[in-house]
Amino acid sequence: MTSTALAITNPQNGTLAIHGAHQAMTMDRDALRIIQDSMMRGSSEVELLAFIKVCEATRLNPLVKQIHAVPRWQYDKDLKRSVKVWSYQTSIDGFRLIAERTGAYEGQTAPSWCGIDGVWRDVWLETTPPAAARVGVWRRGFREPAMGVATFDQYKQTDKEGELNPMWRKMGAHMLAKCAEAQALRKAFPQELSGLYTDDEMGQADAREPAPTAAAHVTGKPATSLDVMKAMREWTGLKPGADLNAAIADFGRATGVVAKGGKLTADNAPRYMQFIEWNKHRDFTEAIRQPVDGSESQEDAAPHEGAHDNSTGDTTTP
Repeated sequence: MTSTALAITNPQNGTLAIHGAHQAMTMDRDALRIIQDSMMRGSSEVELLAFIKVCEATRLNPLVKQIHAVPRWQYDKDLKRSVKVWSYQTSIDGFRLIAERTGAYEGQTAPSWCGIDGVWRDVWLETTPPAAARVGVWRRGFREPAMGVATFDQYKQTDKEGELNPMWRKMGAHMLAKCAEAQALRKAFPQELSGLYTDDEMGQADAREPAPTAAAHVTGKPATSLDVMKAMREWTGLKPGADLNAAIADFGRATGVVAKGGKLTADNAPRYMQFIEWNKHRDFTEAIRQPVDGSESQEDAAPHEGAHDNSTGDTTTP
């Protein structure tokens, strides 16, 4: 069994080393700053350390994009709001590398695909995408390969209009096979790959906060313009007499609730209040730049054997 260790090798300059049987990766203070400032912006020291621990366990280097942390908004039922959590992703090549390093990896079966008829084929030549793909991974001591099966409807990556993204439109069979392979590798090597997912799997993993009803959550009645103004003042911290209308207009335009030149009205106040509920746990300036739209996500989604990421294209080899 291979062991790794994380150690501050030079307390004076904060050098951090990740040691493994096959390699040692050293991060100095500048490298850690790069990770936190450019790859994990807004993360706490604890979150950064957790990511470094994952790098230690997998022996993958985030500076050469073998692994990366992705922020996602996940609904917390106890807090009754979305909170930012970090998930760790790598490419299918990273999975293969981790499996190979164990010394127990003995290859895999060729991928196969099927349509809705359930007949498995060694090559997919249809113009329409396959319904499913499967891949088996052999591990020393296994009597049968660990099988991963991925269905197209579970893993397909789409845009906001529901259209397939370019990679899944052009190479749907190949992309689906990589998702099945990732499943199989995780089944065969759970200790090494538990909690780690590939970019190809994570497109629908952004958890969504259930849409608040178009009502003031205290009274149960539809939110009014006065409710919005009160909520905005509490959120922004603007003092009485400050130009609250400018903040309302800026946030309204950012979310699309208020058109350019438009105003807050009784008709759009309930929708405006929804966006406040989805974003009020965040910094107002950050929310203006990229507001969270909770109506676009699925409630309580989490990384699982049917999730993937729209944000990352295919940069790996078959």
